[in-house]
Amino acid sequence: MISILIYGEGPTDCGELDPLTGKLVEGPVEIYIRKILGDQDKVEFILTDLRKEKLARPKFQRIGKSLKGHGLKASILMRLAIANKCDSAAYYSDGDRAQGSDARRENVCRKRYNELKNEIISGFASANIEKSREDELHGVAIIPMKMIESWLMGDPAAFSCAFSHAEEETHKNRRQGRQETCPNQPELDWGAHDDPSSNYPKNRLTRILDVYGKNCNRETFCEVAEHSNMDTLRQTCPISFADFYEQVRALSNDSVKESVNGCDHQKNTID
Repeated sequence: MISILIYGEGPTDCGELDPLTGKLVEGPVEIYIRKILGDQDKVEFILTDLRKEKLARPKFQRIGKSLKGHGLKASILMRLAIANKCDSAAYYSDGDRAQGSDARRENVCRKRYNELKNEIISGFASANIEKSREDELHGVAIIPMKMIESWLMGDPAAFSCAFSHAEEETHKNRRQGRQETCPNQPELDWGAHDDPSSNYPKNRLTRILDVYGKNCNRETFCEVAEHSNMDTLRQTCPISFADFYEQVRALSNDSVKESVNGCDHQKNTID
């Protein structure tokens, strides 16, 4: 069993805690990780929210002086993972800061991706600094370029597979002129977020799902992720998903040195 302490931006990427049971209701990111590792039952995710009051603690502020951007949060996440005897930490951030036409240029996107990844990895490293090389925890920087919707559009076949039961609704909507296709290069797709007809990833995915009579929400995103082919996503999203894939595979290799203690398996969150 691999235990992963995970931080995300919201329920449509890394899920949320069920308010009634307190258990984690997973998002598409957890599904991708399970599919990459190849054993659906070998992973346990523990969600943390890194609340602002936690970031404001003096000891964490001292740490943050030497770290840029996402570095402080990544460092705190890794320290929490170490303290709770988890096997890994996974930090999620959208990579959508680039604006305008530059957001469609591959070199700009790669540069942005590398900047964000370096911030997160530096944070992980600062938390691991007191551990021996053999005992360092493996951290995963999850940075969809531009956002989780971009990865979800990376395998067009996933939609017809996931929503085959909605075939009648799909044909009806296409006859009415509702038709949208996935982009060939989802990571480079961009547009005005306030224009529903633009290629802003959230807007384009909304139009694609509309063909199948589906809405943008955690449940729908999970259905698409579950039916997505990981090799296809590596090809269509070579900047961010391909690297994410390799990071997760490395996690699998690290787990061969088995976790003896592991996280508290009764918990799905760490405060």
